[in-house]
Amino acid sequence: MTDLGLLRQFLGLEIEQNGKGIMLSQPQYDSDLLKKFNMAEFKASKSPFLSGIKLHEFGNSPMVDITLYRKLVGRLLYLTHTRLDLSYAVSAVERHMHQKHELHWKAAKRILQYV
Repeated sequence: MTDLGLLRQFLGLEIEQNGKGIMLSQPQYDSDLLKKFNMAEFKASKSPFLSGIKLHEFGNSPMVDITLYRKLVGRLLYLTHTRLDLSYAVSAVERHMHQKHELHWKAAKRILQYV
């Protein structure tokens, strides 16, 4: 066996260990996610979810690409390992995987703006 020292990275997670404990972060994953969905240059929002928005009320809004929507929500779910502030908003858009209307897509993109 070889001692490789302290763990620095594992499955996209960056790990920092010190006397106070262990700190997990995903800065590279954040930036890659924003680039993948062309959101790197957008203005950041102050919250991941707008209060008062009801995602179940989609009316006559058009449907969006299911594959792209599922990819985005899946990547956002992986991001919640280190970003607990995103948990509620991501679970709200995840609940609507079967509907995938324009309103749901905009809500998921709002989370990206927050990231």
